[in-house]
Amino acid sequence: GDIVVLVVSPADPDVFYAGTSGGDFSPPAAIYRSTAAGRGDWAPLGSGFGRMPVELAVDPADGVYLYVMKPGYFDVPRPYIGQGFYRSDDGGQSWELRPCNCSGWLVFHPDPGVMLAPHWYALPGKGTVEVMRSPNHGTTWIAYNESLPPTVPRDRVSQLLVNPRDADRIYVLAGDDPP
Repeated sequence: GDIVVLVVSPADPDVFYAGTSGGDFSPPAAIYRSTAAGRGDWAPLGSGFGRMPVELAVDPADGVYLYVMKPGYFDVPRPYIGQGFYRSDDGGQSWELRPCNCSGWLVFHPDPGVMLAPHWYALPGKGTVEVMRSPNHGTTWIAYNESLPPTVPRDRVSQLLVNPRDADRIYVLAGDDPP
């Protein structure tokens, strides 16, 4: 398949990870690692991730935990259902599917092992936007919404950010689709 995502390990700039697409007439999506800054020494780390890894993330604290978001699906009229993610706690040698009511990308908090992810489920005129938080590398997740104002648009989340100077300040870019 085609390379659809490329990530450099924050722990070692010579370690690259690539995710490939898969499909009906090609092998399933796969993850590869290079330990020479992508100069031709790519080794497979796993496959069977479905059609395409939506996101590939490397834990910046240690570079050992790897995450591949499992694509969700859209249903009529437009809700997005997250399917969880694959996690490796040994640098990609083995993978485990972890449940997460997440609708997109993982965001790493500066505290080791702490991750955030958006959850949104939209129907015209109503929807749910939540910030999900895991204190343990994605083993468990809780809704982390105590400071989300009730006026946050509820149809979709476009971005989730952690303030680099104040990790307790999280920004959610959300919006309503026009009618």
